[in-house]
Amino acid sequence: METELQKYIDKNFEVITSIEDSLKLLRKFQAILQRDNLRNSVNSKYTILFHNYGLEINQIEDQYQKYKNNPPIVRNLPTVAGSITWSRHLFHRISGPMEQFPPSLIKQKESKKFVKMYNKTGYTLFSFEYLWRQKWAHEVEKAKAGLQATLIIRHPNNNKLYVNFDSEILTLIREAKCLSRIGIDIPESAKIVLLQEDKFKMYNSELHFVLREYDRIVNKIRPNTKSLLVPHLEDLEYKLRPGMVTLTWTSMNIDGYLHHVHQGLAKLEQLIININDIMENRIENNLKALSKTVLVNLPQDAQTFTLDDFVEMQEVWIREESMKLKSKNQEVESAVEDLIQTICSYQLDQHVEPISAEEIQKLSKYYNWSMYQALLHATKYSLNQMKERICGRRNAPKQVLKPFFEVDVHLEGDVCNLKPTLEEV
Repeated sequence: METELQKYIDKNFEVITSIEDSLKLLRKFQAILQRDNLRNSVNSKYTILFHNYGLEINQIEDQYQKYKNNPPIVRNLPTVAGSITWSRHLFHRISGPMEQFPPSLIKQKESKKFVKMYNKTGYTLFSFEYLWRQKWAHEVEKAKAGLQATLIIRHPNNNKLYVNFDSEILTLIREAKCLSRIGIDIPESAKIVLLQEDKFKMYNSELHFVLREYDRIVNKIRPNTKSLLVPHLEDLEYKLRPGMVTLTWTSMNIDGYLHHVHQGLAKLEQLIININDIMENRIENNLKALSKTVLVNLPQDAQTFTLDDFVEMQEVWIREESMKLKSKNQEVESAVEDLIQTICSYQLDQHVEPISAEEIQKLSKYYNWSMYQALLHATKYSLNQMKERICGRRNAPKQVLKPFFEVDVHLEGDVCNLKPTLEEV
């Protein structure tokens, strides 16, 4: 039975590759084995395991030397916490078995070499962790300096506004969380930043939203009113200015600043919506309708007209259409006045210069010219329609040319004359 038990121990000892698992197995059997020959067999296996343990320390030393400058970091861990976790994992691989070997085996003369290797590797791994902790403590102070930056910054090249938040602060917060979880005491300055994590993230998100809204609202401004709205944009920039000059990420009144800016954005957006509404529905739609007005009455049936009938019919038609054109013109003129009144009634900050009369005059002239262009288009379009109907196109395929004017042919002597003549028509 003892022989069978020894075979069982040998068989399992060969199968198990982990030193810790092998030690656990040997401890179990050591508690139940009483005979000397079996105890000696177990003790000899301890010696073999300790030798294998020495080889594993060498492997860990080689692994450390290979990856110490760029440690393999587990997923979702930042650099510092990941590097320290890696070094601790290596130390656990050598410290775990060392604690389980019998003290009598460790004190033997043959074991001193492996104990020395263990101490050297352990000291190296502790030094590695200490250096990373020192480096991180230095980075904390550098990252904290980023909190003294202003909230918003203007890019010198494209003149756009950007949120001036140092991404190293978020890295610092993440590192502090992870280091705290693995039992490392973090500096007080890092704890203070960590406690304000939600506040910094909220302000960063809010400011990004504010600047996106700012760009969206500015892009809604139409080109022909942009010069008139320069003071309004300056007024909004004046509201944004504290974030570019005085406020930092540690300021106490950021909430009030954001509220003030949101109000300014909402007020300007409402103004631009009103302006665009007047321009689109009361000015441009009227001008389009006006430019498509046909100033001649051209029935499409086969009816023909005498010259006098045609002239009389057109005079009646043009009187009616002229009344419509006059009405449209008055509507556009009234809309332009309302547009200027809407822009001028916007309350600007006292530090902003008011709208110049020259720009207002330019806008009036622009729509004056637009009205003229619409009338010109209507006239040209009407003349072309009349030409198409009266003259027709001789070379148009499969087009039946219907007569439009009614004329008589008179025989005078040996000459045929049209009444009225073509010149009169």
